[in-house]
Amino acid sequence: MDGFFLELKESMQNKTENKKIKKILLFSAFFALTFFACDEAQAETRTKTVEYFLGQNQNSGTGVAANTYWSPTAVIVELPDVITSANAVKSAWVDFTFQSASTGAPGVVTIGLTPAGMSESVFTSVSYLASGENYAIRVKPDFTSAVGARFTSAGSYSFSFRAKVAGTATKMASAKLFITYDYDDQAIIQLNTVKYRIGQSTGNVAVGSTGITFTSPNLAIVENSPTVLSAWAEIRGQIPATGTTDSTFAVNYDSDSASNYYLDNAGGTDSQAIYILHPKNTLTLNNTHTLKISATTGYQMNLVSAEQVITYKFNYADSVNLTQTREILLGSDGNKASATPLNINETVNIPEDSHSFKNTFLRGTAHAVSNSTFNLAGARGGTTPSPTKSYTFTSATEDMNNFWILSDDIGDLSSMVGGDNNISVTFGGTMTSRSIFLVLTYSYAKSSSAVSGGAVFWTEQQTSYGTSDTPSVNIAIAGTLVSGNRDSYIWANSVNRQTADKAVSISTQPTSTSLYNWDSTGEYQWLLFFHRNTAGEISSNGTYTINLNSTGSNVMAAVVGVSYFYNNSTGSLAVDIVDNGGVSVINPSVGFSGVTYNWNAQQSTGTLGISSQKIRVSNTTSTPAWTLSVAATANTNLWTSGGNTYDFNDSATNGRLNINPSGITITPQSGCNNTGLTSGSSAYFVQGTQDSINLITAGASAGTNCYWDVTGVEMTQDIPAAQAIGNYSLNLILSVI
Repeated sequence: MDGFFLELKESMQNKTENKKIKKILLFSAFFALTFFACDEAQAETRTKTVEYFLGQNQNSGTGVAANTYWSPTAVIVELPDVITSANAVKSAWVDFTFQSASTGAPGVVTIGLTPAGMSESVFTSVSYLASGENYAIRVKPDFTSAVGARFTSAGSYSFSFRAKVAGTATKMASAKLFITYDYDDQAIIQLNTVKYRIGQSTGNVAVGSTGITFTSPNLAIVENSPTVLSAWAEIRGQIPATGTTDSTFAVNYDSDSASNYYLDNAGGTDSQAIYILHPKNTLTLNNTHTLKISATTGYQMNLVSAEQVITYKFNYADSVNLTQTREILLGSDGNKASATPLNINETVNIPEDSHSFKNTFLRGTAHAVSNSTFNLAGARGGTTPSPTKSYTFTSATEDMNNFWILSDDIGDLSSMVGGDNNISVTFGGTMTSRSIFLVLTYSYAKSSSAVSGGAVFWTEQQTSYGTSDTPSVNIAIAGTLVSGNRDSYIWANSVNRQTADKAVSISTQPTSTSLYNWDSTGEYQWLLFFHRNTAGEISSNGTYTINLNSTGSNVMAAVVGVSYFYNNSTGSLAVDIVDNGGVSVINPSVGFSGVTYNWNAQQSTGTLGISSQKIRVSNTTSTPAWTLSVAATANTNLWTSGGNTYDFNDSATNGRLNINPSGITITPQSGCNNTGLTSGSSAYFVQGTQDSINLITAGASAGTNCYWDVTGVEMTQDIPAAQAIGNYSLNLILSVI
């Protein structure tokens, strides 16, 4: 039984008084707590996805030589809230991208991932072919087993990544790690990944040191004690190369020295993709930052954008509000070289309470083969919005990849209210296979009755060229979900081996199949397709078949994203003993004053609640009223030392314990107050009459979603005369109801 222990310890002290030797009795109290299940929220296992930066290549000149490993510095991956289970990790994969630095065939790609203390896991790809151009390739190898074997419980481990391309030298290689796992939703320290739009160019950016400078929004993180574990700017853009001069890009945050990244233009006239992961883990949160991007050699840039990704841990127990990013696929089409805008009317639900938008934008992607002006806009309501911004795309006649637009032309989308919101978006310009994501980063009350969640599950990375594939994906989302609120999409990328226009068809099991064209311009390409599943296609946990078919030979990879709502508990009312850092004290104690052995009755005093061992009451329920009290585990208990006993709830003669909370100090959590809190009165335990003593009573005007630290509860024990020496103990319990 957890409880409160008072020990009577004997020591010897020589004194000359009436020629007798006195014995010193030292009292010490040791305090432990019992939590009642009816008083606190029960932890629930839930599922989420986080991202970690693994590396970005900066090799200049000829790049990383063919058949030579690129091995970036190992990174620390931490999952502080993962449940203890051999099956906690549901899905893990590396998103690896590189550019071939010559026009030859890239050949086989070999990728290795090594968690600390474990053997390397290795993926080997198809032998990629070439069409006479140098082009980018994206590979998504599955490492669920390797990551899952490392994280069977909460921990922090070093991960080493390496990759080599057999047939050609490479440049602009980058890698990041996705982990989908089950976590304890009441864990004290938790993990989160959020995203912010830093900026988007609207016109061409000339070659030279001036480049373009974006100013980020305030990178607001509302949780208590956030610590950045992995952060980077995800930079995208296009280079319409008109020759074979290689490109150099200089990137820097704020006043940092610039980092240089290199892209090869061995293929001559074609559109090359800029894709750079620029890391900075020392990024200051809750602040704005500048990010400068310039092409110092090579060709002009267009459609340059930057998105900030931050993975951080925080103190969940001490947080009142939480931050999250939701990436919602609103829709897509597969039309080829179409000038018809993609117009979508959709309902977006915000289930959380007290939400506050921190960053809202539209993320659009497609590919195009000719000069064009694009627009991407959104607004609340059912009317197609009129764009107020345009984005210039300059083509080099041979398209090799997707372009991206991060649009802040969002009208009043940042004014969406709790519950259902009808919104409309439009994506205009001549392009092929376009899609639109709505990206919402906002804070909300931790006590919300429902919260949104999301997870991404690895599905496929083909290791041979083909035209048909039917991989399966296991959707496993833990926790209590709101019925009927589950959306899903398929994120597929294709590396084709066709110099003619072709298409891919994508579906789930299949309820409805969508056709997505590619416009080849006579070259092999790396392209992305986003397919939104219809309602009910992935309606519950289970194994689903994904259909990835094409009219031309290609190599495809795919993951499946699922969004859903959790039913929250009604909050929790709990009591604990914590140290100065807010961490639970394993063996709390109360020190009593020393007294000398005496033939007469005497007293010893102690203080429950000191700076290093504070009573903490937290209330995240919707009910403000509660009472904090202390009691024995049973009113028949006695102070006990071996065969010797005395009472705590009898008379002054036989032993009694007084609790005096009248002079306590109550310190509220920052942003909260002590309104409605009343301290108790001094009282003795009396068996059958006063079996518990109230320390604090909270009334109807007290706050919620707060905690309060309590110190200074005075304790006085009446010790019977001539009490036998020994180490005495007594069990007491703190409770809050």
